[in-house]
Amino acid sequence: RAGSVRIHRAGPAEGDPVVLLAGASGNALAW
Repeated sequence: RAGSVRIHRAGPAEGDPVVLLAGASGNALAW
């Protein structure tokens, strides 16, 4: 959570794609 908050504080525009990529990678690995 701390990392997520930090990213959002640094810049939501930059954090959004990072979170999306991480989620996509996790889903691909899980599937």
